[in-house]
Amino acid sequence: LVPVRSSELTLPSGAGQQVCSGGQGKLIVTVKPITTQASSLLPYRGKDQAALEALKPTRFIQSESEEIIALARRAVGDAAHAAQAAGRIESFVYDYIRDKDLSVGYASAIEVVRSRQGDCTEHALLTTALCQAAGIPARVVNGMVYVKRFARRQNVFVGHAWTQVFIGEQWICLDATRAPNGYSAGHLILET
Repeated sequence: LVPVRSSELTLPSGAGQQVCSGGQGKLIVTVKPITTQASSLLPYRGKDQAALEALKPTRFIQSESEEIIALARRAVGDAAHAAQAAGRIESFVYDYIRDKDLSVGYASAIEVVRSRQGDCTEHALLTTALCQAAGIPARVVNGMVYVKRFARRQNVFVGHAWTQVFIGEQWICLDATRAPNGYSAGHLILET
């Protein structure tokens, strides 16, 4: 993603979100979900530096954990192509996290595996960890999502987190909190 600045506001452009200056300190943001039919095989064997970085575990994304690897195998099943595996992981995480609530502060992927609870951040961390364990470059994205209702308000954007995966030489967004519909044009990326 390439950041686009308009006086004080900077938004990333790329990966389904195009940002351009609207003049007079305004930005125009166009969001188009990207899908792929690419037949990229697992695991990723490319040379894209951002994708290679997105295969590395972190303190919160323990993709090298045996528990995470076993869960990734369960989620992916017999899928040999990255796009199919990523879709299966997105659906799996939606079903796997039983207690969908805001009571968890910011649990790591392994904590989510064990507790099976959380909000968007826990969905994003677990999705990212499972994708990495399956050999799909993945990273967490922070931004906002349009919702019809939130905290007694209607038709608002609220803070949100989801996952981007690198498939077919492009970044594609997954949102396990909103499966089966997943990522939509109602998502606004603020940071990767």
